[in-house]
Amino acid sequence: MSSPGSTSATSREAEKTAPTAFCAPHIGGIDANRTINDEIVAAISRRSVRRRIAVTDLITPRQKFFERAHPEIQPSPKRQQAMLAGTGFHETFGRALRRIFQIDDGWQLDVGDWVPNARFPSGMEAMARRIEAAGFLPGLWLAPFLVRPSSRLYRERPEWLLRDAQGRPVLAGFNWGDVTYALAAARDAVPDAYILACGAPILASLGIADALRVGPDSAPYWEEVHDRPDRSRPAALNALRTTLHRLWLLPLLHIDPDVVYFRSRDTQLTPRQRALLHDLALITGYRGTSDPPAWLDQAEREALHHFLQRTPRVRRLGRYRFELDDREADFSEIMATPSM
Repeated sequence: MSSPGSTSATSREAEKTAPTAFCAPHIGGIDANRTINDEIVAAISRRSVRRRIAVTDLITPRQKFFERAHPEIQPSPKRQQAMLAGTGFHETFGRALRRIFQIDDGWQLDVGDWVPNARFPSGMEAMARRIEAAGFLPGLWLAPFLVRPSSRLYRERPEWLLRDAQGRPVLAGFNWGDVTYALAAARDAVPDAYILACGAPILASLGIADALRVGPDSAPYWEEVHDRPDRSRPAALNALRTTLHRLWLLPLLHIDPDVVYFRSRDTQLTPRQRALLHDLALITGYRGTSDPPAWLDQAEREALHHFLQRTPRVRRLGRYRFELDDREADFSEIMATPSM
């Protein structure tokens, strides 16, 4: 999971050329719902094809949200203790896969103060060494374009804030229980990184981000129940629908549909709903999970292991229909009705 305006950065070979900047006149007139402008495709095509990525999340503020919103599907204290003691991911999958292990939101002192808090007393460099020793590439969640007023950076570096024509800080939104302001940042600040942007403006991110989270957070439940439905809220159905409508971006950059689930306990998702999440991740080629192996039984671990290794041949059959090797994945049912 990642929050709006955030990124996930991992080590990779530096870009050979400077990233292309896209301005309003350049992208004006693009019919994003039907086609991709050939000029943008050509500008982005210089980027090399990268290995498909799987990301595992550690404990994050999103789980605290789930705890409040859905106490009926929270894991038992014993299972929580197993997660806190270590996910067991590298013991289960480290020998078979060379993938990314990401530390998610919650490691920092504040949004804007990117130094580890008391939960990581050895620091992030030591944590990165541990991840590498287990056979993974270390990944780190950041929100480099945002800052909270409570942060030290906001108080001590006012010149870093993006400002409007009147010199006032530009409001970026509301998150983490507070307003956030925009920072003046550039891709050149992190040239040797793979950037996954979440909640970022789509067209403005082309040529800057390597991958985009284009929908809301997935969740271990299908829908949020509110008097006024909000499709931007965390929910498996919201994540599926939004990502499916933005698959036109695939020629330009990687699309992250957010995490999938394999656990059959501590979840409200049916097997069919979990399968839809799995299929969409295989279509985008961006596979991630928030299920610590300690929470899975043997059959679920084997299913996760198989999922992370798969690279099926994908062929589009219709607007919401796809062929994955020799079987069909059809999402039409969830796009035509409010719920399953």
